[in-house]
Amino acid sequence: MSAETTVDSSRVEVPSFPESIPEGKGGEVCRKMLHYLNQKRVYLDRNLSLAKFSSIVGTNTTYLSNTVNEMFGCNLKSLINWYRVQYAKEVLRRGICRLKDIPFVCGFASKSTFYASFKRCEGITPNRFMNICRKGCEEQ
Repeated sequence: MSAETTVDSSRVEVPSFPESIPEGKGGEVCRKMLHYLNQKRVYLDRNLSLAKFSSIVGTNTTYLSNTVNEMFGCNLKSLINWYRVQYAKEVLRRGICRLKDIPFVCGFASKSTFYASFKRCEGITPNRFMNICRKGCEEQ
């Protein structure tokens, strides 16, 4: 049984990724955002803010915020934290570092923000996720 099959389906604050990215300035900003998130992993920067990410993407804070809301159905903080949680899941699966170090490795500024974001995105705690992963490895 994989960890994904045991996760609560009543998740909140999970972005909905657009099926296609429209042409125009909004689409260009969205493509740049996704590039910096997926390829450059800017979400690992604990000091990443709306202003800093706007500067990286090359737009203003209002336009970036509106684009995130429109394209992903959430705010930038939720989108960034979702990326951080996905990265944390991979770190937990691989057993790369101790649980207490994971929040900081994944870009969170505090343990409490990490635990709250993980629970909001996945419906379970990081400890529970790690136990499910371990159990799955033992069964294989």
